[in-house]
Amino acid sequence: SPASVVIRIFVNKIKVAKKGRQDRSLFLAGSEVPIATGATVQGVMAVLFVIEDKNYNNMTGKEIMITTLRRSTIALLASSLLLTIGRGATLPFMTIYLTRRFQLEVDVIGYALSLALVVGVLFSMGFGILADRFDKKRYMVWSVLVFILGFSAIPLVNNAPLVVIFFALINCAYSVFSTVLKAWFADRLTAEKKARIFSLNYTILNIGWTVGPPIGTLLVMHSINLPFWLAAGCAALLTAG
Repeated sequence: SPASVVIRIFVNKIKVAKKGRQDRSLFLAGSEVPIATGATVQGVMAVLFVIEDKNYNNMTGKEIMITTLRRSTIALLASSLLLTIGRGATLPFMTIYLTRRFQLEVDVIGYALSLALVVGVLFSMGFGILADRFDKKRYMVWSVLVFILGFSAIPLVNNAPLVVIFFALINCAYSVFSTVLKAWFADRLTAEKKARIFSLNYTILNIGWTVGPPIGTLLVMHSINLPFWLAAGCAALLTAG
């Protein structure tokens, strides 16, 4: 029969009792819950971590949680950097792109891009109210997927209004990601670490906006579409990770 693991979670301490040999431990937020293949788990609030037991044989439950939280924080900061680089490589060249591709007037381009940016801002304001009511990880995954879709679609469509619509979706997705990212940090980190991580995130955003435009300039010299493929590629790296 499958080996089972009984997790007893206390306020400041996690004790793991193992029966037989098992390569993975499933940490659950709840009381005492036996886990086995094919078993029905009831009364479980949420699954927090799935980890390889062999890598944490000599670690306590608290140390495992700290290690996992650290890795998640680093991954999210890296995601913030990649998405900002992609956005920084494309946003400054949207006017050039719309002028060369669709021969639009400058004032029309200004209205269109302003509308797309305002939609993103308004969406972030409305979404911020709902950010704490649903699964934050799911929202971040969906925002990255929309990011990939939008930047991949812009070079492929031959319609200026569609380009503006996709650009607005990209701004909405970026707003969702940044809002949920901050909410995740606020929920998971201690007061001492919040200040440091929020400061580091702002530094990363500045780095992204500093590095992105020069990279976009180099790419535009070869092809007007390359910055969009770069942005889609940066977001795709997050899904691959």
